[in-house]
Amino acid sequence: MIGILVAVIVVVGIALTIALYTLLLTSLYPESIRTNEIFYVRTNDLWKLRVCRYRKGRAAGEPVLLVHGMGANQNNFTCPEHGCLVDYLCEKGYDCWTVDLRGCRSSEAPFERTRDEVQMEDFFREDIPAVIAHILKVTNYAKVHWVGHSMGGMLLYAYALHTGADDIASGTTLGSPLDFSDAAGDVPTWLLVVAEKCPGVAGNFIRGIVPIVKTLRLGSSVFPINHKNLPNAITAGHFINMLENPLPALMRQVRHWIKTREYTLLDGRLDIAERIVDHPVPLLAFFAARDPFINVERARKWFDEIKTDDKKMVVCAREHGFSEDYNHCDLAFSKEAAKEIFAPVVQWMQAYPAPMRAAIKREAERVSATTISEEKRANILSGHAYAHITDSDIVKEEAPINNNEKEQLTATFEATAEADAPDWEPTRPDAEEPLSEVEDREHTVAEGVGEAPEQLDDADPSAASVNTEQEAARVIPDTETRSDTEKTPATKKSTTRKASKKKGKAKKTAPKKSGAKKTAATKRATEKKKAAPSNALSNAAEPMRPHDEDEEGAPSPEAQERADKAREDRNTTFSELMASLSKPLERDPED
Repeated sequence: MIGILVAVIVVVGIALTIALYTLLLTSLYPESIRTNEIFYVRTNDLWKLRVCRYRKGRAAGEPVLLVHGMGANQNNFTCPEHGCLVDYLCEKGYDCWTVDLRGCRSSEAPFERTRDEVQMEDFFREDIPAVIAHILKVTNYAKVHWVGHSMGGMLLYAYALHTGADDIASGTTLGSPLDFSDAAGDVPTWLLVVAEKCPGVAGNFIRGIVPIVKTLRLGSSVFPINHKNLPNAITAGHFINMLENPLPALMRQVRHWIKTREYTLLDGRLDIAERIVDHPVPLLAFFAARDPFINVERARKWFDEIKTDDKKMVVCAREHGFSEDYNHCDLAFSKEAAKEIFAPVVQWMQAYPAPMRAAIKREAERVSATTISEEKRANILSGHAYAHITDSDIVKEEAPINNNEKEQLTATFEATAEADAPDWEPTRPDAEEPLSEVEDREHTVAEGVGEAPEQLDDADPSAASVNTEQEAARVIPDTETRSDTEKTPATKKSTTRKASKKKGKAKKTAPKKSGAKKTAATKRATEKKKAAPSNALSNAAEPMRPHDEDEEGAPSPEAQERADKAREDRNTTFSELMASLSKPLERDPED
């Protein structure tokens, strides 16, 4: 009993230690995405994939899709910084796109789906088409370049044979086998079983031993690396961020392919080994001399069977002039990768450029055809092209006004003042019909004339007296504080409307007498109004006299004093007018 308890305690202790160690590695080596352009692409079956875009500045070069291998993610192409394939291609002006296929930590499964169901067919039937469609839509290119490491190259074979090569400009594979036959003797079966049954434990175990393998420079089928060929900048943290947990369904497929030595997809309908001869994409294939998953001689045999002439095979070995005998993993990030791997990749993509969409290309040609010459551009940038408008845009000092111009301005000002002078007569419905006595009385009271009009012979004197008092009471509160010089168009309209209403009421009370004439008071008020314009307007319209200026054209002190007084009177009048307008009008109770 005690022995069982001790065993349980030991197992729990080991599990806790591994868990703490895993958390420590995660905190010590967090993932770092070196771009701000991060997209999440939704596939047709609703998986969400992380796609990152790397480019130099805002360059819009030919798009390159980089597809990672099995058990890895896109960090396979982005580490180490300044020593990876992505950075090299960006420096050459290419638009690089890296993808995390379904099952990676960054991916998101739809409802009622899990990463345990992911198989090889899902990658090239669902993930890759969605990602390529997104890239072509964003970049406006018609095709992309494909670079795949390990399984990423195998997906190129399957995609091109299943879907076609209409959207692939060129293909580059790094250590991508045709099938899993060569891996049968190097990958232990028990490891695949553990990965299938316990993917989390297997993934944490592999990431956990990375620091040990890196420090002791160990190598195996689990870590097919040539440590002598690694750059100094790469660390254990880079490998930890590259590795993902195994996918159970995919591990089950791999174990079946290794056991049967047959690599078929889509329930046997797609045999890559048989159809590789019809591979339609221009292919550059790199193979490592020490790769445990690929036999170089066997790879050369099936590669030579491809019918197209647009192909090239490169074996990375010392006997072929390379610095080291490459292994499977260091094909993506060796210490001499820039010269031995990356440069040939760029040359291959330059030989098979990715075209733009036809509509975009036509628009680019149209714009380029209308491009201005360098000479004209330099003329515009220098400012010489705008010399003809420089003088006209400069505000110059006004020249003195001569006597003729002065007389013209005076005449224009007088005409304007006379045209703007207000007409105080109320509007009549019929200009030919003479005003009645009630209308004369309304007009006289509205104008502020305090003389009482005479009564009509046919009207009732008492009624006329009452009407006169009522009409005066209605109008006087609104006008008693206003002079003839204070009235504005708004005031005239208000007075006219009120006079029109009172006119109608007065007609009911005192019928007008046919052929009646204006009273003496009304005539005197009207003549006085017409003969004496507003003082403010008269002062404003008063022409400038010759003696108001000195010899240099400056105003004399007397003229300046009169102008200041006129300005002060105008401001006072305006203030009184505004004060009177602010008072509420007395409304007729019968309205």
